[in-house]
Amino acid sequence: MKPDPRLIRNLAYFDGLPEDLIQAVSERSNLLELAPGEVIIEEGSHSEEMYIVVEGMLIVTKLTGNREVELARLGPGQVVGEIALLDNAPRTATVKAIENSKVIEVPVDAFENLLGDPIVVRRLFRTVTERLREIEDTLRHDERMAALGRMAAQL
Repeated sequence: MKPDPRLIRNLAYFDGLPEDLIQAVSERSNLLELAPGEVIIEEGSHSEEMYIVVEGMLIVTKLTGNREVELARLGPGQVVGEIALLDNAPRTATVKAIENSKVIEVPVDAFENLLGDPIVVRRLFRTVTERLREIEDTLRHDERMAALGRMAAQL
């Protein structure tokens, strides 16, 4: 199902973009309804979409060793999957719904069209750098907790 352009226009990520760009994204994208537990991105896979959360909540996890580590929870207006589209590399994490959710699936051709707008590029870089900092903080915290556990075990 195609998302209504008004739905896209009302998302903060698309605020201030030209109407023709919003229309083009709408025409190429799909509105997906997700059930709890439904996976939209699998770590290590190759896909050609990014997703924008419209309703609900998604969880982002990464396997480290034999453990699954939660990296983030994403709510309405947030995007995910853009990094793999930028570097054309396998997905670095798994993303799934943790409650009934709606997302807009933006294919790579629409994403590349968005990159022609400097507003989107600035927002994209801000999102990517914030996400990388959050992941680094999460992994650092996890490493500290593991070290504390090892110290406690030695006592």
